[in-house]
Amino acid sequence: LWSSVITDINGFVWIGGSNGLRRLNPLESDQGWIELPPTLSLPTGSVSALARSPNGKALVCFSSGEVIEIDYSQKSRKAELTHLTHELLSTAAELIYSDSHGRVWLAIGSQLYRKEAASGAWQRHWELLNPLPVGNHDIFSVELSGRLYTAGGVTAGWGYPAEEHWFDELWAYDAKTQVWEVVGKLQDELCYNGITTLNGEVWIVGGADNVDGERVSTGAVQIFDPHLNSWRQGPTLNEARMEPVVVASAGRVY
Repeated sequence: LWSSVITDINGFVWIGGSNGLRRLNPLESDQGWIELPPTLSLPTGSVSALARSPNGKALVCFSSGEVIEIDYSQKSRKAELTHLTHELLSTAAELIYSDSHGRVWLAIGSQLYRKEAASGAWQRHWELLNPLPVGNHDIFSVELSGRLYTAGGVTAGWGYPAEEHWFDELWAYDAKTQVWEVVGKLQDELCYNGITTLNGEVWIVGGADNVDGERVSTGAVQIFDPHLNSWRQGPTLNEARMEPVVVASAGRVY
C-alpha cells in the first residue's frame, strides 16, 4: 500500500501511497507512523509520488494532481503548506525530482514537466555540498590546505530508536573530491570544543568531556598534524572552557 519513501532535511521519514501520507519521527519512535492533522486541509486521495523539495522538505504529489511542499518542523510542531501548482497537472505525477538548481521535475506517462526555481531561490547563489556523515550541532570548523576540519560533537538522533551519541572523530572535507572522511580519533568523546590551525596543524581546544553522560568542561588541547597523521598534547588551558571561540593570528592561539 506504500509506494514512496523519503527522508527530509530534518531527519523525518515520510511514506506515501494509496493509503495517503504518514510521517515517522525517529526521536519519538514510540509514536510510530502518524497522519498529519486534518486541520492542514491536505488534498484528499492517494499519494502518487514523494521527493525532497528544493528546500529539503517533503514534496508530495496527490492523485488530484496537486503538488504540495510540507514544512513540518520538530520545534514548532506546526505544518506549513506551499502549493507548487493547481492548474498544471490534469492527473497525478508518477515521478518527481528536485535538482541542484532548485527546479522541480514531474513525469506523467511520457510527458515531462519542469517548474523553474523562484527568483529568490538560494540555489541561484549557493551550491549544496555533501552533508556531514552524521547529524551534529554546536560545532566549529576550520580550513587548512583545501580541507575543512571539524571535531567531536553530540547528537540526539543516533540509530533507531534514536538516542544521544557523542563523537570522538576528527572529520575532514576535501573540497576537490567533495568527500568527508575520518582522519583521526580524539583521546575521548568531546563536544563544544574550539578549533583552529597553527603552523600547518589542527588545534582542538577545550570543550566538554562525556562523564557518565554529563558535560564536564575540559582544558585539554589536542593537536593533529595532517602531514604526519599524528597527535600530540598541547599546553593545557589555564582554565577549563566549554564552547570557546578559538582563532590563530601571527603565530599565537587566542
